[in-house]
Amino acid sequence: MTNSNNPFVSVIIATYNRADLLREAVVSVLEQTYTNFELIISDDGSTDNTKEVVSGFQDSRIVFLGLNHSGIPAVTRNRGIDASKGEYIALLDSDDLWLPYKLERCLYHFNMNPSLGLFCSNEYLLNSEAPPSDQKGLLQKRAEDQYVTFENLFEGNPISTSTVVMRKACFLQVGKFSESFDFYAVEDWHLWARIASTFRIFFSNEPLGYYRIHGKNICLDTGRSLANKYNAVIDVAGKFPDLVREFDGVAKGCFRNITFVLAKYWLKKFKIGKSFKWFSRSLYIKLD
Repeated sequence: MTNSNNPFVSVIIATYNRADLLREAVVSVLEQTYTNFELIISDDGSTDNTKEVVSGFQDSRIVFLGLNHSGIPAVTRNRGIDASKGEYIALLDSDDLWLPYKLERCLYHFNMNPSLGLFCSNEYLLNSEAPPSDQKGLLQKRAEDQYVTFENLFEGNPISTSTVVMRKACFLQVGKFSESFDFYAVEDWHLWARIASTFRIFFSNEPLGYYRIHGKNICLDTGRSLANKYNAVIDVAGKFPDLVREFDGVAKGCFRNITFVLAKYWLKKFKIGKSFKWFSRSLYIKLD
């Protein structure tokens, strides 16, 4: 299945109770101009008609994985990766969409740059609850083509999961998505940072899909999401202390911003003890 001119790609859609949106996501994959792929739909124990939606597609490239419900997106994605046969892994969330030439453009970049480990791109915003005239443009505003470095990821996260295509070798070297609750909802950043420690990552400002905004987007309250980001930053910094020392100021700025925002967040909720804990951490910064 591996051919340098026509590599086999494993497309993985992780889903849970999104039958109404999943159909469009699947269609956007099946309509790709590049056709040498398998589509693995990894279902986290959906209780809606997800399985019926998938069985309605008569395409031999589709593989359906029915899993026991875990509630952890990382688990669902990882089981898809475990089942994959491709040289490349492409990720798509079940509420997002690809443009028809997405895979073709991604593989072009890999062919032009053999040292590339991960490719990602910009996306159009698609607000399902707004009329076409109110759509807001691009997910990454004022972006440009660039290599995303380990340091860049401590400044922010320009990588949207649904745009990612990567060599499977990345997982073999740095591991898959962390399934720990400590990194829930930031397990993507945690993986991108680990990949950036070893491989080159390229961001293309060319939009190759749609990031859908709707009432079912996964989100956490600010307190939990930032606490998990704190966990991820500390873990990555501990794994790669030599790299972090090369941009010590940026790393400490990331750490300080997270802890200080958490301190203010809990203060506004009159949780003085929690606020003091995070404020104290913002004063004492040790990343290794």
